[in-house]
Amino acid sequence: MPKPTIPRSEVALVAAAAFMVFTRVAGFSIVLPGFREHGETLTGNATLIGTALGAYGLTFALAQLPMGMLSDRIGRKPVLLLGSALFVAGSAWAAVAGTIGQLIAARLVQGLGAIGSTALAAVGETVPESRRTSAMAVVGIPAGIGFLLGLIAGTLLTPTLGVPGLFWVTAGLGALAVLPVFGTRFLPPAPKEDAPGVRRSLSPPVLSLAAAGFATNYALTTVVFFLPDVKPGILAATLVMAFVLMAVATQKIDKARLAALPIVLSLAVVAVAAPSYALAPSMRVLLLAGVAFFTAHSVLSATLPSQVSRLAGRSGGRGHGIQTVVAYTGTFLAGPVAGHFAGHPASAFLVLGAVAVACALLVAGLLGPPLSPSFISEPS
Repeated sequence: MPKPTIPRSEVALVAAAAFMVFTRVAGFSIVLPGFREHGETLTGNATLIGTALGAYGLTFALAQLPMGMLSDRIGRKPVLLLGSALFVAGSAWAAVAGTIGQLIAARLVQGLGAIGSTALAAVGETVPESRRTSAMAVVGIPAGIGFLLGLIAGTLLTPTLGVPGLFWVTAGLGALAVLPVFGTRFLPPAPKEDAPGVRRSLSPPVLSLAAAGFATNYALTTVVFFLPDVKPGILAATLVMAFVLMAVATQKIDKARLAALPIVLSLAVVAVAAPSYALAPSMRVLLLAGVAFFTAHSVLSATLPSQVSRLAGRSGGRGHGIQTVVAYTGTFLAGPVAGHFAGHPASAFLVLGAVAVACALLVAGLLGPPLSPSFISEPS
């Protein structure tokens, strides 16, 4: 029997959402390699430089939930346009900022363009359940690898373009990403209503998914902090292999309609593979552990939003907002913890392991047996 044809509008929506998410993550990380040096040209106060660096992440996390809830009320398209306009404006302002105060303000505006939860909600309510996890994989990949690719690009381009030039690159990408949103056929005009009797929840199950997102982002930040001295080519090969394995895994997850199992297993792999990769004693261990870690991380990045969409229904913007806020809290907290254990990396990875295991148990308890097949099925 031939496979069903995927509508062009669905492909366009997923591609647009993926590119929008990518511009946010890559736009944050691409300026990191030269950010401190750029800040020193504006002020000698290291605290203010650090504030400018973290300002983006602060408003990015805080804005996810209200932007997602707003999209539940007025529709996805207006919020995507508003968030994109703020992101582009903040990026352009950061490119021309002449004082550290202006740079801090620009970064706050840039972070307000928080449309990740809205983009995921639009995909979740449009793509059928049979393809949803695979679609979320396409959107969720930037959340995992965009950060690393941005670091690589920033390292290569900063000497030529400088940090202001990279902010202009970010603004340009943000402007390009919003163009498909203007096509109404690519985006549902408003959230769908749930069918009568369909059970939805934003409480314990969604919170368990948010906790898993916390562990996922916490793990990535910790690994990046202790990233081994690996050549860009080897890192790229690792990411490509992880992408292929993730694509296979998400298709099987969609076909089997699995819920808690892939999340729990991926968190377990993260707990073991993260220290093995960052502290690898040999190239063979480095490659195997790297592929395992980034595959598990990518599967989580795809599976978690898919499950949120199934649970939240018409409140998908709020559900994805909750998950994103909690996930980026993991990003924020992992940095200082890793810095505290900079001289004792084994201790940092013990903390990571404890976080991953605790979140895996939470998911198994709240998303496992209590989640019946009818609970995650499409409304009829």
